[in-house]
Amino acid sequence: PESRALRAALTRVLPVDVNRAAFYARARQDAALWPVVEPLLGLPDVRTASAFEALCQAVIEQQITWRSALRAQRWLVEWGGAALEHSGRRYYAFPTPQKLAKAHVEDLIPTKITFRRMQLLIDLAGQVASGALELETLADLPLAEGMRRLTAINGIGPWTAAVALSRAFGHAHYAANDVALQAAVNRYFYGGSGTIPAEQVTRTFAAYEPFAAQAAQYTLLRWVFDQYPPQ
Repeated sequence: PESRALRAALTRVLPVDVNRAAFYARARQDAALWPVVEPLLGLPDVRTASAFEALCQAVIEQQITWRSALRAQRWLVEWGGAALEHSGRRYYAFPTPQKLAKAHVEDLIPTKITFRRMQLLIDLAGQVASGALELETLADLPLAEGMRRLTAINGIGPWTAAVALSRAFGHAHYAANDVALQAAVNRYFYGGSGTIPAEQVTRTFAAYEPFAAQAAQYTLLRWVFDQYPPQ
């Protein structure tokens, strides 16, 4: 039973059945998209261990820099305390809803996110822990319905919902109002700096249907690797 559970968990986090061959073939045909995608060939499609983790990550990342979000997320998992040791290193799991639901806003001040977002994390954890919010069931719903249910939660907008559904279940969707994506599209497709309107982002990726979401995903990933090179 333990080996089956481990296999199921690993299959979720590393969905090896995802096949990008058709997208790569389409990207190769485009002089603008291929230089963005080529350096990322073979990048694994990593997902979160739970939809709760994905949603909390997206809440933390709302309107702050990537580095600030990573610091906040790192602090939160260390605060949660669930970890295992292997070869002299400690590996943390995301706090359970039950753990986070018992927190107070004052406990989360070291994350340096807004008090409103701290309370939102605690509220979401409480709803998931009580069973009032069943995030895992969103995997079986059409994308539009999943977006509708998430955005019905106070504090969850289209960007947060799109990021959470993508990271948790691999749903092909992107948020054109993502300022990082707007800057990435401007740099890689138009040779500019700064952000561009969301409408221009949508028009840019519409040319790559049915792979618009994948094109957006790889464009944003390329931006992240270029802006924050691995140490």
